[in-house]
Amino acid sequence: MKNKKGFTLIELLAIIVILAIIAVITVPIILNIIENSKKGAATDSAYGFKDAVNKAYVTKLSGDSEYEIPNNTYTVDGLKTQIGLSLSGKEPASNSWVTIEKNNVTNGCLQYDEFKVEFTDGKVTNTEKGECEPLTQYGYESLGDTEPIISTSNPTGKNVYLRYDLTDGAVAQGTSPEVCLYSDTYGGELCMKKGDFSTDVQKIHDYFGCDENTWINDTIDNRIWYSDEDKTITCSYSASGYACYDNNVYVRDDHGGFIVAYDYSEGFHCQNDPYGNSCW
Repeated sequence: MKNKKGFTLIELLAIIVILAIIAVITVPIILNIIENSKKGAATDSAYGFKDAVNKAYVTKLSGDSEYEIPNNTYTVDGLKTQIGLSLSGKEPASNSWVTIEKNNVTNGCLQYDEFKVEFTDGKVTNTEKGECEPLTQYGYESLGDTEPIISTSNPTGKNVYLRYDLTDGAVAQGTSPEVCLYSDTYGGELCMKKGDFSTDVQKIHDYFGCDENTWINDTIDNRIWYSDEDKTITCSYSASGYACYDNNVYVRDDHGGFIVAYDYSEGFHCQNDPYGNSCW
């Protein structure tokens, strides 16, 4: 009978080490291949979306030789409503958007799973992991108007405006708009929504840089603070609400019952109160 000999412990350890080295080398390569495959699929889906827009336009054109897609920035649902967009492949997420000029997709950002695909001048210029910034949807309702004007750019041309939640390009039923103020002085946008009092107070704090611990406290009314001795910015907290203002702008939230943003330089303000929403 022949003597059968197995692997020694040293030989087994050597095999394990070799397999580990192979795994260390090959696993990243395989993962990279998978990653590039997903990235490529997202890019292809974006071009497929662009082609679908072109096909929808041609279909419209066949029924109306003078049809033009209005130059604008659209969500996916907005394009479905506007031109009857139909997608056979993977559909972009709800935070996706594209700008159409002369009946073609020129710019935009389409979200496919964890990848965002960015268009510039009609071409995909970047595909990477990340989130598309959703469209800012503005609404403007002046006194006497019954329906707000919805746009993807600020229709008032002012630094204060209402911003609505939209569904398929229309104001979502039962929603209340945010009252917004924009000022380069404070580095951007401040939006407040009725019913979010504590959140709004923090937003106002952050926007104006109001720090009750370092600002000058009013000696008569300890609920008023100034940014400096010249009272450049004033913030006040009372039983009714919270407000901050300087020579240019004013914002206030009265515990969710009345919200206002005012731009002194424009003489223009927007508000949301129990009686409705308006700008003038």
